[in-house]
Parts: sequence; structure tokens; C-alpha cells
Amino acid sequence: MHTSTTNSRPAPGVDGLHRCVRLACGSALLSIAVPAWAACDITAPASLQTVKCTGAAPNPFTTAVTSTAGARGVTVQVSAGAQLAVSAGNAIFLQGGSGHTIVNDGSISSAAGTALFLNGATRVVNRGTISGATGGIVSGEGNDQLEMLGGTISGGVVQGAGDDAIVINGGNISSIDQGAGQDSLEISGGTVSGIV
Repeated sequence: MHTSTTNSRPAPGVDGLHRCVRLACGSALLSIAVPAWAACDITAPASLQTVKCTGAAPNPFTTAVTSTAGARGVTVQVSAGAQLAVSAGNAIFLQGGSGHTIVNDGSISSAAGTALFLNGATRVVNRGTISGATGGIVSGEGNDQLEMLGGTISGGVVQGAGDDAIVINGGNISSIDQGAGQDSLEISGGTVSGIV
């Protein structure tokens, strides 16, 4: 009696060829360029803490930075190339307290909310992009200061009661409302494209 056997093993060299093709495709997928998104090291800062957002993973960083209630002296630094992007709500919310500082060289945005919602006296230095569907920067009471050195702010700037100051040396702001108080606006460069 004669029986036939089937060898399911590929011909010599074919298995190696399949392996090479799989590795080449995997490497090609890994080398696709993606934008740098922010990795913020603290998302619930307490008093006197500094939050650093860099272009490191995770990609994308979509968790808002919200200070603890009553925190004072919080600093948030968004590095060049970093992006903090939330789908709704405030991208950065510094509640209560005062003496906060935000330095933005990257991008801060909220697709369906406010990019920066600030309570208490806050200093914002911008050279990047700030955008929010319901506001770029919205401040409560306190003596707030905005230094616009470049970049853009879309959704406008609304400063609450207090003696607020805006200095524009470059870039573009969509609109400005400084609220009540002894406010100052100095423009030596850049533009305000809407209502002041």
C-alpha cells in the first residue's frame, strides 16, 4: 500500500522571506511621522508646584491640567512643539489662589471649551498657540497680566475685575475684553483682529 504525505513546511528560504516582509512593513509603520503631543508631568498641581508639558509620549496628551482648590503660585510650562489638546472643558484650569504663571511656547487647545480658565492673579506669557471654542483665555477677579510675544490666541481674551495688563509685542489675538478695573493695553507689534 502506498500513502502520500503532504509537507506543510514552506520551501527553504520562503519562511525567511515572509519574516523579512513582515519586519519591513512593521518598520515602515513605526517610521511614520506624528506630531509631538504634550506629556504633562502633573495634572492636579497643588500650591507652588511647577507643571512641565513636553513633546514626550503619551501621544496625544488629552488630560486637562486642573489645580487643586485654592492652590496658589502654580506654574505651567508648555515647551515648544508640545501640544495639550482636550476635547471639552478647560485645557488648563487654575482655580482659586493667585500668583500663577503660565508660559506657553507650544499649543494649548480645547475643542469644545476654554483653553485657559484662570481664577486669581495670573501672568501668561505666550509665544505659541492658544485656542478654545468658548474662549482662549478667560480670567476671573485679580490683577492679571498677558505678555503676547508671538503666536496666536483664538477665542479671545477676557479678563475679569482687577487691574489687568496686556502687552502685545507680536502675534495675533482674536479679541480683547479687559473687564472692570484700571486696565492697560500696550501694543508695540502684533495685531488684535477683532473687538477691543
